[in-house]
Amino acid sequence: MTHEKNIIAVIPARGGSKGIPKKNLALLTGKPLLAYAIEVGVASPLIDDVFVSTDDAEIAAVAKKYHADVIDRPVKLAQDTTPDYPVFSHAITWLKEHGIDADILVNLRPTCPLRLVEDVNAAVQKMLDTGCDAVRTVTPADHHPYWMVHFEDDQILPFIDGIDIRKYYQRQLLPPAYRFNGGVDVMSASVIVDKKDLYGSDIRGVIMPAERSIDIDTEIDIRMAEILLEQREKS
Repeated sequence: MTHEKNIIAVIPARGGSKGIPKKNLALLTGKPLLAYAIEVGVASPLIDDVFVSTDDAEIAAVAKKYHADVIDRPVKLAQDTTPDYPVFSHAITWLKEHGIDADILVNLRPTCPLRLVEDVNAAVQKMLDTGCDAVRTVTPADHHPYWMVHFEDDQILPFIDGIDIRKYYQRQLLPPAYRFNGGVDVMSASVIVDKKDLYGSDIRGVIMPAERSIDIDTEIDIRMAEILLEQREKS
């Protein structure tokens, strides 16, 4: 499939991790989490190149093993508190210095290993079709925000002001609500450079089902992901 934009997948994979040591290399059914992200990027006909942004030599070696190129990320941009913006701003600069002018960046986090190529394609295609600033995948919210509360002087109050919880006594009465799942983020390079913002103001969404939206943060999440992968293979 051809398109006029240069679309680059950038997989952020730093070496450190608090929950699971070297989480991006944690094994899921015998394969590193990082590999799942690389494979969907390589398999997508809409993505021109796949890069892994990392500060870690071991991660870089695994990236190359699974046919991704490597962006050498400075250690100062690989800390626990480092937000996404400077990582992708650095990626754009690094790519340009190496002769690659990216029009669109696709963030494929290693921690969402159950996404499919069709999820990537749907998000990228929406960007191409609409010309929006960004596309982010979402999944139906596990817990509806209308049913959330907070305490004020030991009194329970609706978390969202103006919501009368009594009107929503059945789940069927609740309006659809979604959460970001971290599966695919598609971003305009020009918005990142010119507006100093990852997503801009015109953000569109693509819905992914819950069974493809698991986010790996603990060993339990890995076990759950393995069960879901087994079920996928059986079906």
